Amino acid sequence: MDKQSVFDFLREELDRTHDEYVRAKERFYEIAGQAPTGLPHPDGTRRVENAARVQATAMLDYAKAIHRFNDFVLDGTIPEELKNAPENPVASEKGQSEDTSKRAGS
Repeated sequence: MDKQSVFDFLREELDRTHDEYVRAKERFYEIAGQAPTGLPHPDGTRRVENAARVQATAMLDYAKAIHRFNDFVLDGTIPEELKNAPENPVASEKGQSEDTSKRAGS
């Protein structure tokens, strides 16, 4: 995986996690707003909690993707799982071992 491939991978991850976060946020507001008062019926409390949990997870995933993308663009930091990819020529530039048998479980 060359540097352009790393950039493309991280950019796709960023776009995907952004889209997932936006969908989760919209779903949360949709579910939370279904009651006229904005307060859910007791049966709907579980749905609101689940939607909030999904939104929070999506937000954390998006924040992680932003951090990974920025680290690569600003500092050239390649995430470990991409450095250790068997087809990654960047790993050998950094003096990493090319022994793919060690990475088979990664």
